[in-house]
Amino acid sequence: MHSRKKFFKVAVITCIVAAILYGLFSHYKEDIIEFIQETAIKMREQKYSSLIMVFIVAITGIPPLFGYTFAVTMTGFVYGFPNGCIPATAGAFLSSLVTFGLIRKFNFEKHIKLSEKKQDLYVAMQDAITQGGFKMMLLIRICPLPWQLTNLVLSLVPSVTWKTYISSALIACFKFNLDVWVGSQLANLSDPDLPPEAHKATLIYMCLGIIVLLSSGYWLYKLTMVKVKEQQEKLLLSEGDERQSLLENQAPSLTGLYVK
Repeated sequence: MHSRKKFFKVAVITCIVAAILYGLFSHYKEDIIEFIQETAIKMREQKYSSLIMVFIVAITGIPPLFGYTFAVTMTGFVYGFPNGCIPATAGAFLSSLVTFGLIRKFNFEKHIKLSEKKQDLYVAMQDAITQGGFKMMLLIRICPLPWQLTNLVLSLVPSVTWKTYISSALIACFKFNLDVWVGSQLANLSDPDLPPEAHKATLIYMCLGIIVLLSSGYWLYKLTMVKVKEQQEKLLLSEGDERQSLLENQAPSLTGLYVK
């Protein structure tokens, strides 16, 4: 019941924010589209624009910076699909490496203070990875949590090695190709030369795709959180069994000492 109320609250807030953004976009639609199109054209004309986009994606993927999702989506808007997949994937992978290096190699974890909510998530992920290993870590990576947050949390977990961190990041960063596709569809919608029929078909196709992505993302997030909780409970149960076994082994010697 509590989870339903929370989901309903988040859904209402999301709808309100979406309505406000839609209103602002409708009012400044022409100016926004013109600015984005001019920026995209200039980016395409630049000789090393793809490297610049890799750098932008990588920088925004390092916590506590923001704008990562927008940067990844822009790669699809500028270069289309699948051309935008290369800078998006490379930037995502590079951001994970930089985050891990800053935290592990330069001991930045001493200066990081997590909020209570993020601290609970960190403890849960740490316990889940301890029990589930690489598979659990990969599931957390694929889960639609913010990329900056997973980079941060996984870099802080002591049991995560450099090898497993790189492997999971390399596999999971390809999930952002979906955001690149969304960006490419937005580029098609903003094309003034697109016929009205093609415009409607693209809009319907994109809306259906986004609904499917959001639904599957929510399902994957819930599945990941359930698995994290299960692994955490298993770890607590195993620790309890070890303590009980230790007490049972010590009991005879203590009894004999008392009788003697």
